[in-house]
Amino acid sequence: MQSMDLSKFSLLPVTIVVVAVPEGLPLAVTLTLAYSMKKMMADKALVRRLSACETMGSATTICSDKTGTLTLNRMTVVEAYVCGKKTDSPDNKSLLPPRMISLLIEGISQNTTGSVFLTESMKRTPNPMRPIEPANEPIATYPSGSNMRLIDSSTALPGVNRKLQLIGHNSYLFQNVKHTTDLSCKGGAMEISGSPTEKAILQWALGMDFGASRSDSAIIHAFPFNSEKKRGGVALKLVHNILFGLWRVYVFHVSNWFNLLIEKSFPRSLIYSFLANQFIAVLNCGQSNSEIRVHWKGAAEIVLASCTHYIDADDNVVEMDEDKLSLFREAIEDMAKESLRCVAIAYRTCGMDEVPTTEEELENWQLPEGDLILLAIVGIKDPCRPGVRDAVQLCVNAGVKVRMVTGDNLQTARAIALECGILGSNADATEPNLIEGKTFRNMTESQRLEVADRISVMGRSSPNDKLLLVQALRRKEHVVAVTGDGTNDAPALHEADIGLAMGIQGTEVAKESSDITILDDNFTSVVKVVRWGRSVYANIQKFIQFQLTVNVAALVINVAAAVSSGNVPLNAVQLLWVNLIMDTLGALALATEPPTDHLMGRPPVGRREPLITNIMWRNLLIQALYQVTVLLVLNFRGKNILNLKNDTSDHAFKVKNTLISNAFVFCQVRLLLYKDS
Repeated sequence: MQSMDLSKFSLLPVTIVVVAVPEGLPLAVTLTLAYSMKKMMADKALVRRLSACETMGSATTICSDKTGTLTLNRMTVVEAYVCGKKTDSPDNKSLLPPRMISLLIEGISQNTTGSVFLTESMKRTPNPMRPIEPANEPIATYPSGSNMRLIDSSTALPGVNRKLQLIGHNSYLFQNVKHTTDLSCKGGAMEISGSPTEKAILQWALGMDFGASRSDSAIIHAFPFNSEKKRGGVALKLVHNILFGLWRVYVFHVSNWFNLLIEKSFPRSLIYSFLANQFIAVLNCGQSNSEIRVHWKGAAEIVLASCTHYIDADDNVVEMDEDKLSLFREAIEDMAKESLRCVAIAYRTCGMDEVPTTEEELENWQLPEGDLILLAIVGIKDPCRPGVRDAVQLCVNAGVKVRMVTGDNLQTARAIALECGILGSNADATEPNLIEGKTFRNMTESQRLEVADRISVMGRSSPNDKLLLVQALRRKEHVVAVTGDGTNDAPALHEADIGLAMGIQGTEVAKESSDITILDDNFTSVVKVVRWGRSVYANIQKFIQFQLTVNVAALVINVAAAVSSGNVPLNAVQLLWVNLIMDTLGALALATEPPTDHLMGRPPVGRREPLITNIMWRNLLIQALYQVTVLLVLNFRGKNILNLKNDTSDHAFKVKNTLISNAFVFCQVRLLLYKDS
């Protein structure tokens, strides 16, 4: 008998410890994170790091890109300044002088990273100058609108030096005017690929009469678009038409030579070396009669600052005086106020003596950036996404500040921010609410910390400026979410508490550096992620409150009963059964709660705020006190309530404890039904 009592008294403390320890919490956390991760896929969000679901619910600020996230990323040229004046319609180039058209075609077609393809629905008609190519191949990667194929660098001849490969990759042989229209549409159109800005400018250029000009040029050096300098350029070698005619004949005969040499079983390395040397010889024969033309394209105000001349309506190169410079600046500002992205196209010529002669020098050659001749300034419209303004307002109501970080100029960024609701009114569009990336970059660290909280829009920013802003906000105890799509955005995505990469426009490097991938590149999906994040956090808090209430009630009733009467109403089996139900069914019920609208009416959880809030402690104590009161009444007055006075002591004790056990379980059921309170 004594051994049974010893076993009983040893088992009960162990059971109480098992019940008191919240071992079901890891299960509940894992369930709610996994459930939310699966459901977020339906809202176009792919979670790469599981804990990011919870962290997103605590976000206090979102640093968002503009293009493609707040806007549709469907850019169209809607306004243009050419020949020193605004064109009536940007698609109407019939009144432009021939030289201007020729230079624009050359500058746009050669200085681009876009491509022009034929769709399957396009009808192809034979061209006597060349064989018909398979469908769905690029017509050209640089000269959009031309009808010649690109000499791809992936098929460059072995043994050919870099300069030859560069020229071969970017040189195109345009047919005569009568042969430039060998492609006619039949229920389809040309398909343009590339960045949205490149596609818009190429589409605008395709509206020109490409047959009116011949681009007898080859790229000898390129300066890719730089996010710091906000422009990119190419250097073209202009060769007289007769050389290209000779080159066509040369290619025709060399093809026969090539086949003959193959038939004679000459080593391919010798054949390739022979062709390369012949190719260089043909190019070098016209070098003395060649000219170098450098084309630039980039941010309008930056390119304009380097321009000293422009081409007027009479096709003359005219010096740009202060009045004309002010006119162009006002034009850029007016377009920017209409939320247009402004891009300027300019060029300059230079002699062969300015070009490096060796391959190593050519690699490090800095293209001349000054004394440019302005060709055109185009305004590109990228409309805001539907629902973005409501999404931004939802963030404001939720206490999450949305900041726009863009490479566009301040006026364009300001107009878009006003349209999206990031800036409430024109009165808010003052520094430091509206700040330029360069200004923020040049501040000291203490100054950046001082103004970081107030920044709503950052224009003309680089990826490094975004990184500096994220670092400053995190030092100010903000929980920062950042969107990004470029390779250069990877440091900011990695530095932020939550990195959000774009699934459509985003690069693989950006996606690998992110925690969540937004599959549709839409800002409203970012807000949905915030909503799900808050739901995860709220569900975890609900389970903690539920489990602690059960634990406190069970421990108090057993301790109080043991001290007063020497017996406990809840034995080991009952406690373990309740613990099993609480850890499994309770976790399933609370962890799979979907998000509700009222979650976005709460302020975000701060970085240092406790998981168990004062409200949770209040609810826990009230619920525990209620349960303990009910159970203590049943424990001390149960025999009278159930009229068990005439029953044996053992029978009355068992019936009373059964009632207490069931009452305890129903208290937990009631607690689950009122979980949202």
